[in-house]
Amino acid sequence: MNWIELDSIEKIENILNKSNSERVLIFKFQPRRIVDILIRGLLERDWYSGEMGMDIYFLNVAEHTGTTEKVNSLFKVPDDTPQVLIIENEKCIYSAIAGNIYYDKIRPYSNVLNKISQDA
Repeated sequence: MNWIELDSIEKIENILNKSNSERVLIFKFQPRRIVDILIRGLLERDWYSGEMGMDIYFLNVAEHTGTTEKVNSLFKVPDDTPQVLIIENEKCIYSAIAGNIYYDKIRPYSNVLNKISQDA
């Protein structure tokens, strides 16, 4: 996986702009929590970039609280980790927390398998 660190409000703008042409994934995590580390490892193990074709951002909620608050309010998601968000047309179209984060559940949102409707 080619993680992009989500470490500023400006990068949220990049995500919003990109989401109008393709889906973007945000992974919120707390690096000191075992479950967060485990889920990240499972995603990295199962992820197939050629199949997904999407930018993958990671947000360290402990280091970037302002960015975390902006993501939570903008996409109307709880302040929880680990959490996966799929962003399309500037909206969160899918989110999962902790034990509900599986590659097989994220896979249907692949940019390779789907094209974004500009009418949404």
